[in-house]
Amino acid sequence: MQIVAVDIGGTEIKHALINEGQILKKGRTKTVATSPQQFVTLLADIVKTYETDSEFMAIGISFPGFINGEKGVATFAGALDRLHGIALRQLLSAALDERYPIFMENDANCAAMAEKLNGRGVDHRDFVVVTVGTGIGGGIFINNQIVRGKEFRAGEFGMMILDKTHSPQTVFSSLGSTQTLIENYRRLKGLAADEPVDGQTVFDQSEEPLVSDLLTNWSRDLAIGICNVVTVLNPEKVLIGGGISANPKLLPLLKEQLATIHYWVDFEVPIETCFHLNDAGLIGAYYLVQESYHKIEK
Repeated sequence: MQIVAVDIGGTEIKHALINEGQILKKGRTKTVATSPQQFVTLLADIVKTYETDSEFMAIGISFPGFINGEKGVATFAGALDRLHGIALRQLLSAALDERYPIFMENDANCAAMAEKLNGRGVDHRDFVVVTVGTGIGGGIFINNQIVRGKEFRAGEFGMMILDKTHSPQTVFSSLGSTQTLIENYRRLKGLAADEPVDGQTVFDQSEEPLVSDLLTNWSRDLAIGICNVVTVLNPEKVLIGGGISANPKLLPLLKEQLATIHYWVDFEVPIETCFHLNDAGLIGAYYLVQESYHKIEK
């Protein structure tokens, strides 16, 4: 099965032609969402670039926020606030003259689907993906099925409240995300809010005592959130995704902090990084299309 996969993010849109789970070619386009119609036109133009020299049978879309895949609607579009409530599938289908079936899914769910297709979740019925980026997201597989929830909001780990006594409005995403790590680093170094910094920058200076403390505090919060997820779901393993998961220093630091949690010994499961890194959304979109076609055929 050959499809066009589109992974929509707040700053860029990744897209690819995929066949049998393998990426044949791919590209990136800056996200422009000044209006729903402009955004849909942008997506249609991306798809059309693959029509010139390729044949494909469907489109799979990885999208941030609360995604009602049954209706093809982003009821909440994450940071892309101009797209809240957009009937993306209907609008994009019309822009492409209804030539292709279109399937949509939450981006963290797509990351979990990618691991289930040909990553580190292949041999597991129950596992969890925790994505660490601008916020904290999650994808849950139970009994070989992705868990979406009644209103397609399952796996929103980033909304957990970790410290009700001292900080009742501070959620997991505000403590354990890469964005939080970067903001704390900027404050530590007295840098401007627009100073280019990424997670790699912080880890590269982990030998500095103050930066080391910063990483310890941040990874402790990340560990607490992951421990909470494990106590609820008791998965076979937890996979860490997001761009920062590629840093080899992250996993040892995270495991070190998990070991300091008194009850972790009773719930401990393997913690690994995702096999698919920046391509997770694209591969997951392929899995979505493949599974959707199987259901149609049945």
